[in-house]
Amino acid sequence: MLQSAALLWALTAAAHATPVQGRSEASAQTAVATDTRSMHARLADEVQTLLRKRATERFANAQISVRTQPLDPRLNLAPCGELDLSPRSDNVYGRIPVAIRCLGPQPWSVFLTGDVSVTLPVVVASQSIARGSQLAAADLALEPKDLSRLRNQYLTSLEPAVGKETRSPLQPDGVIYANMLKEPLAVHRGEKVTILAKRGPVHIRVRGEALQDGMKGAQIRVKNGQSERTVHAWVQG
Repeated sequence: MLQSAALLWALTAAAHATPVQGRSEASAQTAVATDTRSMHARLADEVQTLLRKRATERFANAQISVRTQPLDPRLNLAPCGELDLSPRSDNVYGRIPVAIRCLGPQPWSVFLTGDVSVTLPVVVASQSIARGSQLAAADLALEPKDLSRLRNQYLTSLEPAVGKETRSPLQPDGVIYANMLKEPLAVHRGEKVTILAKRGPVHIRVRGEALQDGMKGAQIRVKNGQSERTVHAWVQG
């Protein structure tokens, strides 16, 4: 009888001990999950701060936003005292991978990608513009655009575009790039021109005729109206 009572007590004790062990393991797993989320959040914050700083240094007056792509939640990273962050792109906007190294006490490394949006007013066409048109200020406007969606050579002020000639038709609200424009012709083939020749202190002016089109600063062939000779001259405008 005593033996049966002892056995019964042992089984009862074991039954009560099992849930305690289960709760302990669950608590440990919860702690690990919390530490993982905390470390992932820290890395995201560090990367966003770094990328925002780089973009602000380049575009002080722009609207800047930074997002990071989440790490795999199954990736457990040990707590880290000192982090080293190294962007792997010279660009300050768009998709930028960042190498992160933990320098101790338990070193590890991981990559985290940031998406940086820089919004800045850029020059657009305010209306439909035909090819070969000479642009006036009224043809242009400034509209905020996400630079990561643009090509290089966008313009941030109207001045470089005013007076230029369009190489192709432009659509309303279409972004205008520098390579879409060219200097207008300052002289046309067959146009009467004045040829200025300098010899020391002596300046000689004669009438002539342009034998080809030319932009300001270009060298073109010109026929001297007096001698009928063809000479080369630089277009002064």
